[in-house]
Amino acid sequence: MTICILGTGYVGLTLGVTLADVGFNVIGVDIKPDVVEALNRGIPRIVEPHLEFLLRKHLRKRLWFYTEIPENDDIDAYIIAVPTPIDDRKMPINDYIINSITDVAKHLKKGDLVVLRSTVTVGTTRKITARVIEDRTGLVAGQDYALVFAPERTAEGVALKELRALPQIIGGIDEESINRAASIFGKVTNTIIRLSSLEAAEIIKLFDNVYRDVSIALGNQFGLACEKLGLDAYEVINAANMNYGRNKIMYPGSNVGGGCLPKDPYIFLYPFEDADFPLIRLARKINESMPMHVVELIRDAFKEMHEEIKGAKILLLGFGFKGEPETGDTRLTAAIDVCRELGAEGAILYGSDPVVVDEEIKRIGAIPCSMEEGCRDADCIVVLNNHKAWSEINLEELSQVMKNPAAVIDGWGILGKSEVKNLGMIFRGVGNG
Repeated sequence: MTICILGTGYVGLTLGVTLADVGFNVIGVDIKPDVVEALNRGIPRIVEPHLEFLLRKHLRKRLWFYTEIPENDDIDAYIIAVPTPIDDRKMPINDYIINSITDVAKHLKKGDLVVLRSTVTVGTTRKITARVIEDRTGLVAGQDYALVFAPERTAEGVALKELRALPQIIGGIDEESINRAASIFGKVTNTIIRLSSLEAAEIIKLFDNVYRDVSIALGNQFGLACEKLGLDAYEVINAANMNYGRNKIMYPGSNVGGGCLPKDPYIFLYPFEDADFPLIRLARKINESMPMHVVELIRDAFKEMHEEIKGAKILLLGFGFKGEPETGDTRLTAAIDVCRELGAEGAILYGSDPVVVDEEIKRIGAIPCSMEEGCRDADCIVVLNNHKAWSEINLEELSQVMKNPAAVIDGWGILGKSEVKNLGMIFRGVGNG
């Protein structure tokens, strides 16, 4: 069986190598020639444990990459895994989906399976996917071809592991469509959850990410409250959660970035009036404010040091939107806002991240460097993600090469407040008053 996947990003590529690993022939399609060229050399553009190994293992055996769907009558199924961004007005952009469906329609034949896997507004599979195909081919979903929505639910950094372990949600236009998709995904994971409709499957993915976004916002609010009360939110939340099954309180942090949580609540809200669901809108506002809160902590620390930000050397640690599991994904990372604000104030910004490439750190607005180089004569270091490398920092050694006074800004509760202050440095932390 041959499966064609449109989109070779975090969703499409991890699924593609996994399907190849369980025995399917997989064709990956991406409109970016440089991405396709790199993949055909066995080089993925994303950071994911074991991804490069599986890519190289199956390349040109069960796995091929092209910039457009090849003329291949043997393709049995099409999986659309392209991005679904939002615009400046927080409205969903469906162009990538529509373009992909249009391309699929040129090749689709009776009996094929079409799977939409991109995160979408409820109703998209039926109202856009099926309609575009029928308009261009005359083929009717559920009669001439199978149509399902099967959401991706993995986390970057553990995607390959979770693809094999997590249940797969499948909603189909009819039962036969569900059966067709289940015959594929059942080779990947042991648990298939069948939904009564396309729309039920679509909204589950949105529920997943809205739930997490609102939970994180509550954790961030708790963190800001602890700051004002002079408490350590990480100590408090850890104690509140410990051996108390009713609690799953999230820790505060410098941002909520990546390609999903910053946009999916808006995709969920799109069909509804602006006045509806204030909790979800407020959660987004809270989470979007956290990078600027870090900037305010930096400004406050410089006031205590009686120093100017202009001309100051500041080392930023963590350019991936998260550090655990680690990722090289910088979409909507806190470093973007922090670099923009501090750069506008004249700071000299250095940046370090164990997995983000130097070119990306430069693009965001900092000078790539090692931690040691960045700390030398630095006025301030700022932890922007929760990478495990930051917990191994030897503050005593670094304090000896930094300026005196110097500041430490901890966006993730990783560095010890008492240790920092005992070394004579200024401390500010998200959630740590």
